Amino acid sequence: MKGVAFFEYTDQQLDSFAKPAGVPYARAAQFDHLSLHLPDEDALIRLRDRLKAHGCEVTDVIDHGFLRSIYFSDPNGIALEASWWTLDPTGRPVDYSDERLFADPDPVPAVRELRDDGRLHHTVATRLVDGIIEDLGREGITLEP
Repeated sequence: MKGVAFFEYTDQQLDSFAKPAGVPYARAAQFDHLSLHLPDEDALIRLRDRLKAHGCEVTDVIDHGFLRSIYFSDPNGIALEASWWTLDPTGRPVDYSDERLFADPDPVPAVRELRDDGRLHHTVATRLVDGIIEDLGREGITLEP
């Protein structure tokens, strides 16, 4: 990935909220947080120090075992994570018995399928435009033709 783009509305009153990454919140309908990969632990520490130096609230480094992360929010309240993987899970055959990466005793169905059968039985089809229009309609919002 070469870049990330964020989009926002201008001249439109929107409700806003901020939430810490990983904390469930019913109004956060789109996603929980965005995680950005850093090349090494030194880059993680430098970013944390730079954020602190500019008055950004940021966590200490959290050691998840297979990766180390910091958590912070952008000026719009979007929860962000920056991570350095201590164990590279790519570039090798997957090992679903590796508890460093697959320790969840009750993983999502797709991980269970991959672990048990080595493949997904189906993938979910999406209808972005229709789904968005339906969601807006339930909120009483109609789009101009």
